[in-house]
Formats: sequence, C-alpha cells, structure tokens
Amino acid sequence: MNNLSKIKESIQSIAGRNINDDCYVVGEVTEANGTTCSVKINETLTLTDVLCIAADDGDSNNIKIKPKIGSKVLMADLSGGTLRQMAVVAYTQIAELEMPKIDSLIINGGKNGAIINIEVLTSKINEVIGVLNSLITSYNSHTHSVPSFGTSGTAVPNSNKAKTLCSSDFADNTIKH
Repeated sequence: MNNLSKIKESIQSIAGRNINDDCYVVGEVTEANGTTCSVKINETLTLTDVLCIAADDGDSNNIKIKPKIGSKVLMADLSGGTLRQMAVVAYTQIAELEMPKIDSLIINGGKNGAIINIEVLTSKINEVIGVLNSLITSYNSHTHSVPSFGTSGTAVPNSNKAKTLCSSDFADNTIKH
C-alpha cells in the first residue's frame, strides 16, 4: 500500500465512512465568519472554510447566509469525495441572512403591509410634535382673568409638552432595509 492510499484510508477512518460513497455530509456548525464556517462532522473531525453558500464568486450581490452556531447543516462535497471543497446546501437554523438590493421581498405573505423607513417616520412624527408643542405654548401664553372668592386671579397654564422621539424608541433592528 503506497503512502497516498494510507492517507486516504486514514481520512476514511477518521470520517467514519468511505469517502467515495458520499456526496453529502451532515455536521454541526462550530464557527461562522463571513462567507465560510467550520463544521464538526464527528467527534474527531471538524471541516474549516466550508462555504456558507454553494457558489461564492466574490460578487457583493450574492445572498449571504450565516448559520447559527450549534445548528445542523447539510454540505455538498464539491471536491469529489476528498472533503477539500465543501459547501452548505441546507440549514436547520440561520443566524443572519443578508440580501443585496432586490426589487421585492415578501415576508409572512405580506399581510402586514410595507416595512417603514424608520428615520423618515421619526422625522415626520417629530414635526407633528413640534406643531403640537407650538400650539401648547400659544394656548398657555393666552391667559384670562378669573374671579376667585372675592379677589381676582389668573388661571395657571399647563406646562406639559410632548417629547420628541428617537427611532430607537420604536425600531426593531432584527430586520433592516
């Protein structure tokens, strides 16, 4: 038996399978960074630099998927059984999904309508609050004399004003656009 055959047999022994028989491997994600992850396929073997998407050509318009640490993934062996070029083709859990600019995205059937632009909404609400506070100031600066048990007095205006908002007061940062 030559050295190459011994190495192949050792890898098969570590992986617990015949490398030539399997095109797909299931494993558990141990680390995820950028467009690659590390996947543990048994107690002794962890594969590194596993592509998180089947084709990563460096294009910034690709969908980027980050699997959740500890989740199971199904990987395709793109190297023909040598476990040198692996790509995830299915996920049990996803930690983060980043998509390039697309024309349309429908989540949960679109029943709740459009996602808002939070900064524009915050600005519009704060404009309304500004007008409301201006009305409160005008109302409070107008006084009337009122009779008061034998003496006259002035009604005390209410000094409460509406507070402006920050988008962080009502933003859900788990979905961004």
